[in-house]
Amino acid sequence: MKTSNAILLVLLLAAVIVIHDAKASNVYGNFGGCTATPNPGWDCRGDAPAGGTITSNIDSYGSYESGLTNVGGDGNHYAYAVTQRGAFPFSTPNGVADCTAPYSQPVAGLIPTNTSQVSAIFEPLGTLPTTGRYHIDVALYYWLGSQVTAGGHTSRCLDTQIRVEYLNGAFSPAGAATHEDTCPVSSYGSACNFIMGASGGGAFQWVQVGLGSVTANQFSTLKATVSTQAVSDMNAWGIPSSTGYTLSGIEIAVEGYGFTTSVIDVKWGEQAILSACHVSKGDVAGFSGHEDGLINILDMANVALQFGRNVGDQSYTGPLADITQDGTVSILDVSLAANWFGQTC
Repeated sequence: MKTSNAILLVLLLAAVIVIHDAKASNVYGNFGGCTATPNPGWDCRGDAPAGGTITSNIDSYGSYESGLTNVGGDGNHYAYAVTQRGAFPFSTPNGVADCTAPYSQPVAGLIPTNTSQVSAIFEPLGTLPTTGRYHIDVALYYWLGSQVTAGGHTSRCLDTQIRVEYLNGAFSPAGAATHEDTCPVSSYGSACNFIMGASGGGAFQWVQVGLGSVTANQFSTLKATVSTQAVSDMNAWGIPSSTGYTLSGIEIAVEGYGFTTSVIDVKWGEQAILSACHVSKGDVAGFSGHEDGLINILDMANVALQFGRNVGDQSYTGPLADITQDGTVSILDVSLAANWFGQTC
């Protein structure tokens, strides 16, 4: 089928079956509940060690809210509100060094093994702080193929972030290497930290600014590509690519310090754990409602069904139809679905 005919088909389907939601005050999401079990689930937590309060919960509409209110502290004592899925360097019991097997190893069934990209769509609510420092981030954690030594540290874990970063009265520009420590490989600039565990161990961290700014009360998207994050972390620390890696944990978070009279409150309306076939060719549905490696009429019907819907709508199902992951099922998604029609992965 020619692309133009496929686009026409999707639009005709959309005209027949799409039913738009009335704009609701509630933000609907797909996080489920704040529980790590039954797996896979999302575990919500947070702390404000230098004072202030945190909000970290998934509401009855399925959206995750992360908030920090009147927090003090500094770079070594910062507040955070996070939701997590998987295994992490700091999953170890008290008294056990971070990044220790079996606690930090990938757990079967928590994260699909074919995950290629993780994205999250969020909305900062109210008025953003104008003092202190804060990050809005998606973090991916990895278990290396073997223990390595780099930059004077030894570990088997990677800790990567793609974030929005505000400090010194301004947002950091997209693509910046953030304001951490100098990486062992100098071309990566000040983008690295070794995150030390309380009982030893730790993780090689690499961070990057993914968005140059955000606007209060508007949705934005952070996208983390699994291979790019891991390889960039390894390159920045001089870890051989032959070491290998496995995605072990996903974290969605807000963290910060030094805004003692203000609030950062972020509503996460959607998270998507996507395969390479979805990212590269828009595979969104098979007969069971899951990806099947074939781009056919089922995929196009899903796009048509969701056409015109926005993140936060009750019936918006981003991973199924919002191929671009920009929060709106639009003509861009229709065009991509039509372009890939008939292809296989």
